[in-house]
Amino acid sequence: MTTTETLIDCATATRLVGSFEVRHDTGDLIWSPELKAIFGLGLDAPCEFEIFWRLVFRADRKAVISAIAGSLTSNQPHSFALEFRIHRPDGGVRWLRMLSRTFFKERAESAVPLCTVGVMSDVTRRVETERNALFAALVHLHRERQETFREPTGHRKRRPEASPDMFANVSLEAGFRPAANL
Repeated sequence: MTTTETLIDCATATRLVGSFEVRHDTGDLIWSPELKAIFGLGLDAPCEFEIFWRLVFRADRKAVISAIAGSLTSNQPHSFALEFRIHRPDGGVRWLRMLSRTFFKERAESAVPLCTVGVMSDVTRRVETERNALFAALVHLHRERQETFREPTGHRKRRPEASPDMFANVSLEAGFRPAANL
């Protein structure tokens, strides 16, 4: 076993990282058991693009399609990273980070996509931690501003208390999170 294979085995053993391969010449899609588990699918579930698209959040589909299309039209090996949400069949919502690379077969006038390989990892815990930290920072900022608006008599001007609803528009669940191209 090579060092790379060993690292991949170690990463997938955590069940937070799964791998995939798309063979463009045959249209075959292959998911590791770990990736099926991340998506909340059984080991016997078929690997079909329709299932993938059905699970990707509707609001995130455009970004996922754009990243995939960009990798297929570059005519040279192309990598991308993207974070997006899925709805699991059990009703759970998960944030995934996809790292992908497409390889091409050279032809006389152009290159043809040969295969795309990649990994997806469940980054839900990290995203939730970031969201909670952002909320805490916004609540702290709100309280500091309340202190700033105290009357000279020591009475505070009437200001609304902080609540999660106040910051709904800054939620990290507002859509996909683009990551830098590799």
